[in-house]
Amino acid sequence: MKKAKGFIPFALDIGHGIDNPKSFKDLSEYDWNQKLAEVVIPLAVENGLLPVLAQGFNEKTVGLVKRYPIYKDCVCGVSIHVDAHRNQAVNGLSVYHWITSKNGLKFAEIYEDEFKNQECPIRFMKLDEADTDPSDGTYDNMGILRETAPPFILVEHGYKTNVGDREYLNSDKSVDLFAEVLVRSVCRFVGKEFIKNEAHKIMSMKEIEELEKIKNAIRVLRTV
Repeated sequence: MKKAKGFIPFALDIGHGIDNPKSFKDLSEYDWNQKLAEVVIPLAVENGLLPVLAQGFNEKTVGLVKRYPIYKDCVCGVSIHVDAHRNQAVNGLSVYHWITSKNGLKFAEIYEDEFKNQECPIRFMKLDEADTDPSDGTYDNMGILRETAPPFILVEHGYKTNVGDREYLNSDKSVDLFAEVLVRSVCRFVGKEFIKNEAHKIMSMKEIEELEKIKNAIRVLRTV
């Protein structure tokens, strides 16, 4: 991966491709994941961070094995998802890290703390370790946590099968809040002060064109 001068690269992993939307009622997981990524990018760039996306916008699913090398030079990574459960009463946000990654645990704890500092109708459900051993009750053999070189976390931003979580996720407020939590967490993990500029939410046509250039540059960086 080519490095952009002055920017700290981190992996922004959109959980699924456009061919795998995993929809429930009026909420498509892929569409929500992509909306979140689109809000994260300008906020991250404002803060001197360079989002690296192995899974591009409006593209079919990129297999995990192809993603790993694209993320190898990143300082950390976040895989973004929305959860589901057959019991529609189950709700809340969960953060996963790999069992043997001390920095993954550190990053997950930072995310938990940053999320709890925000006012959000989605509750914090759990911080959980993932591993390959089902006998200890923590089995979640997530390749994106296990095989990536940088410390990674996977965030399930609530349950699309729960009416309360789904209503909030379908609001514009949700992507703004979760984008801020994500960028705050990366900044804190790498030792940067977080800068919030409210102006980035209302962009001129020129700024939108500049954002498209950034997205195109990110697509170029996805080549190994």
